[in-house]
Amino acid sequence: MRAAVRYGWRGAAVLAFGVTAALAVTLNRPAPMNAALITASQSQPAPRCTAPALAISLVPGGVSAGTEISRVEFTNTSTAVCTLSGYPVVEAYIPSATAVAQVGAVAVKDASAGARPVLLRPGASAHSDIAIDLTLPVAACEPVVATGLLITAPGESSPRYLRVRLTGCSATGPTASGYLRVEAVMPGTGVVASPD
Repeated sequence: MRAAVRYGWRGAAVLAFGVTAALAVTLNRPAPMNAALITASQSQPAPRCTAPALAISLVPGGVSAGTEISRVEFTNTSTAVCTLSGYPVVEAYIPSATAVAQVGAVAVKDASAGARPVLLRPGASAHSDIAIDLTLPVAACEPVVATGLLITAPGESSPRYLRVRLTGCSATGPTASGYLRVEAVMPGTGVVASPD
């Protein structure tokens, strides 16, 4: 009788231990994720902003330390979120009867701030500052009065023509001074330097 009771208690203890272990395994197992949450967490980044979806405008600035600073604004005019990343291509130009003549070299990329993706919701804007060096020597620069800028959004190939009068440096080639500098696209509309 005592042996039966002793074996009964042992059986109950083993059963209780088994139930506890099973419960611990069940409670520590991660709950299955909802399919919608998995899809949302693995969603693709917004596509690149294309030229037809962007309004591009130029906001003239002022002169500071021999440099004229202007701001190019890119506004998402589409109904979808898109991304801008990198540097716009900036060139001075003079229109002619048959074509558009580029004045000097393409703007040099100013890597001081670094490039990063900028998410543009519908109606939102990003900006890129353009600096024009006004202190280049005339002999090395061969100054020419340009009548506008050609701005090509990052990753695009179709430029926009923005009318603005500026003195450009027509010298080209590896020894020519880069009188135009452009920064990477940044969020928001930015701040333009005020005149001295």
